[in-house]
Amino acid sequence: MNVRAQKVRRRAGKLAVETGAVDNATRVADYEVKVALAAYFIAEKRGFEPGHELDDWLAAEAEVAQSGQPRVTQPIHLHQTENAS
Repeated sequence: MNVRAQKVRRRAGKLAVETGAVDNATRVADYEVKVALAAYFIAEKRGFEPGHELDDWLAAEAEVAQSGQPRVTQPIHLHQTENAS
């Protein structure tokens, strides 16, 4: 691989890491919005009786987790792959 190709590959790798950080932040925000909406609807079902906010949030987290959504609170590891050419 020539020097120019190596520099391009390094820049692409840095961009992928930076983009991954933004994507991770977006995924965390999306997850929190899903949990907040689920918690709202759980509270609505019981008439918004005060004193159950934490229970609602925990139930909403369990509901979102069971929906098959990936856990976004875990770090996302990006793997750089070398082209075999």
